[in-house]
Amino acid sequence: MLSPATVIRVNVLVDAYVTSFLAASVGYLTVESGLDGQGALHAVGTGIVIGTILSLPLARLGDVVGEARVLGCVQIFQVVAYVVLGMVPGQIPLMGALVGIFLLGRFVSPLRGALPPRYLQKEELVSFKISLRTATLTVVLLGTATVSCVLLFDISIRTFASLLGSCGYFVCILATHVLKQNQGVDVVRRTSFPVRFSMAADVWISCLKVFVTFAIVTTGSVLVPYILASKGSKLSWLLLCSVFIEIAINYVIQKNSRFKKGGGASNFALLLLAVALGVFGGILLVSSAVLLQSMIVFSLALMAVFCLNHTARTFATIMAWQFQYEKGDDKDRTFVVAIFSMASAFGIGFANLIGAKIYEVVGV
Repeated sequence: MLSPATVIRVNVLVDAYVTSFLAASVGYLTVESGLDGQGALHAVGTGIVIGTILSLPLARLGDVVGEARVLGCVQIFQVVAYVVLGMVPGQIPLMGALVGIFLLGRFVSPLRGALPPRYLQKEELVSFKISLRTATLTVVLLGTATVSCVLLFDISIRTFASLLGSCGYFVCILATHVLKQNQGVDVVRRTSFPVRFSMAADVWISCLKVFVTFAIVTTGSVLVPYILASKGSKLSWLLLCSVFIEIAINYVIQKNSRFKKGGGASNFALLLLAVALGVFGGILLVSSAVLLQSMIVFSLALMAVFCLNHTARTFATIMAWQFQYEKGDDKDRTFVVAIFSMASAFGIGFANLIGAKIYEVVGV
């Protein structure tokens, strides 16, 4: 019998591989299908926004009937959406499939995020999530690389994405079914669907901290692709370098004894470290883009920026995990995870707005 940790890992990594492939290939998919790029962006954005909003009542349902049961139902619809993506001709079904895929992807996020506290011991949670994040980043890199391989062999992106998604989420359905049979800890659930979505004040205060922290630490990261593009294509290799640096930093933190066997840093310390590193990384990024003319020196400065930004982002993520597993009532765990997931997503969205204003002012 597979352990709950292994089954959750399979669920997350398969989903990450499929999603990263589609996210990296969606531009090629639209060109291949004759779909307007603006229409595809609207479809993806619509799916994400609607899915984020509807994930809250779905999370409430998970608290009542069980996260694995609701997750299994959502994954069935994900298989259907990917089948439609590849098998049903025409642009309207393609647009509908894209909306559905990204909408369902937001449904899955809080449900899957609530699985560890339902199936693992509390002292295992943060160390498990850190190690899982390292594996997820690696899988995302592989998913992105797969796009290049598919294009190299002149395989239809739409067909391959459909097959990969339908097969991948079928594996996820099997993993979720195994998980339902393997409850490792005692779980307290709500007996009815609560109409009110109110939470304790400390939960909302913690959500505000997550929102502000992600808005600050992500601003530098969202600026990087635009600043690199302004410098020309010769520095595009730095984007790949950034991914490897992020994986390495996450691995180093994963191996830190402080985060093993239930240990961890205080949320206040993580917040201060994340904000300080994020602000310093952002200042270094902008000043390097404006002042440095040598490509070699600029590249070295960007690597330092990557180290600062990715460390800040990892600390912010760990802080959010600790909040979402500590705050609130265990009966509301899926809903609490959904709220913190939304707070970080809004923070990242706000970081894009801040980044746009900085980019306009700096004018690199």
